[in-house]
Amino acid sequence: TAASSVGCAAAGRPARIISKGNNSFFMGQRYAGCALSVAAPDPCIGVRDSLPMMLTRQLGRCDWAATAEAMRAFTESRGADTPDELWLAEHDPVFTQGVAGRASHVHDAGGIPVMQSNRGGQVTYHGPGQVLAYPLIDLRRHRIYVKEYVFRLESAVLRVLESYGLT
Repeated sequence: TAASSVGCAAAGRPARIISKGNNSFFMGQRYAGCALSVAAPDPCIGVRDSLPMMLTRQLGRCDWAATAEAMRAFTESRGADTPDELWLAEHDPVFTQGVAGRASHVHDAGGIPVMQSNRGGQVTYHGPGQVLAYPLIDLRRHRIYVKEYVFRLESAVLRVLESYGLT
């Protein structure tokens, strides 16, 4: 599994579906590697009958660089029928420096490693207590571009927060 390839513990918990009105959102997790069927209204990316279900992997606390390499390998090896995956992880302390980042953006890392990332942004701190969600989505299969995907993901997160009274 992806969890073993990055040397992380995979701890499973029962899944929870949060529903409010006509909206349902996956807010929990299942045992690592189990398929999840997520009901999501537009503009969220919904699970269609013709698409494989999304797998959720609980990576636990793990090394950022090993996780980034495992995501790269997963993406390179996926086929047309490979299900999308959502990886949930917590990293040891690390600063990631994105493509817009410069060495001058990190003033004093305090012994925390600074790792180069091929993602957008400047400098981001990741560490214990932060849960990161890495969606590994085949955008071509969903017939959308990155900009549309980011819009849909942002809309879904905002609606979940709104359902909890957070605006």
